[in-house]
Amino acid sequence: MVSKNSRRNWTILLTIGASFFAITLYSGQIIAALVKSELLSVNLEKIGNEGETKYTKKLVKQQLEEVTSSLKNAEKMLATSNQELVALNVARKNLQDEKGKLTASIERLRFELVDHQNKKNYLKVIKERLIHRWKCLKQRMIN
Repeated sequence: MVSKNSRRNWTILLTIGASFFAITLYSGQIIAALVKSELLSVNLEKIGNEGETKYTKKLVKQQLEEVTSSLKNAEKMLATSNQELVALNVARKNLQDEKGKLTASIERLRFELVDHQNKKNYLKVIKERLIHRWKCLKQRMIN
């Protein structure tokens, strides 16, 4: 009796295994037949949309990283440009200060030049007067 039971159990197990293997092997075709007969409804669009959504999310994430990278580069360029602008403004202010000093110096030199020319003319006039007086005195001494 034990041997009949054991043989039956073995046969049942083998039948169940073969059935499971067949069902697994042909599961795609079975599902397709069930969907075709409308016993099973599968929303393929939803599955497709989920895949597209994942792809879209990856694409958006990649584009976001590119935009972020570009933004960081632009910020670095802007910071560099601002530093250069500050340096140029300081240089311009220094040049304007130097220009003011040079303009004041030029004006002072013009006044000194005019003063020097006036002194020169004054000394020339005095020299001519002295020469004239000396000649007059010489003439008087001779006479």
